[in-house]
Amino acid sequence: MPTGKERGPHLDYASPGDRRIGQDRPREHMTDALVFAAAPLLVGPAILTAFELTAWRWLIAAGLITLPVGLTSLMIALTEVCRYLLTSRRAGTFGRTTVWRAVAACLLAAANVPAAYLCVKYGFRAVDL
Repeated sequence: MPTGKERGPHLDYASPGDRRIGQDRPREHMTDALVFAAAPLLVGPAILTAFELTAWRWLIAAGLITLPVGLTSLMIALTEVCRYLLTSRRAGTFGRTTVWRAVAACLLAAANVPAAYLCVKYGFRAVDL
């Protein structure tokens, strides 16, 4: 009777690789937090700059849509920072560096608020409302 390895190759699409299901890696949460915190900081001013250069009216709608999307991205970033702290603690890697990384990610996320305000302020001036 053949054993599992003698039956031939099989496809394992859902293989978790080298980690168990449900096990988190703190670094992944920090990467997600930084991406979600930085994205609105890049997209908002890019839309405003593109509008200033081209005066395409559809960029007004894109800028307005960026506000709730940016707020959602901000909440996701802060959630990922919390998950980073929790998984670091569970993994036993919680320390001073972990806290400073979390503080830096929170500051990056907090920078979205004044950036959004300035984009709205200058966007209204550009549209002449």
